[in-house]
Amino acid sequence: SLSLSLDRVHALACVVVDRRGCTQEAASYIVGVKDVGDKPGLLGELEETFDGWKPRYEYATMSMFSGSLSPQQVSWLLGDDRVAYVECDGFVKMARRKKSDKEL
Repeated sequence: SLSLSLDRVHALACVVVDRRGCTQEAASYIVGVKDVGDKPGLLGELEETFDGWKPRYEYATMSMFSGSLSPQQVSWLLGDDRVAYVECDGFVKMARRKKSDKEL
């Protein structure tokens, strides 16, 4: 992943590569909006600008939504002052260190 900064907006850009090494055009992102009241207008503009785009999940009581976004859509969102952040949606794995004989 690549971390980007644009004024106060931070993004984590996804590069998704399939098993054959082909880069996919879109990835799943979570978008945070600074003010929950701005979310309907932002979503409406996304839909109008990007041929009917709709979020996969719109969190009703939170100022965020998620869905599959192209690099062009991520760039568009990063240029909007209503957007607080755009981050790649994915799994985080943690591992626990195995105890050695000395620690037992």
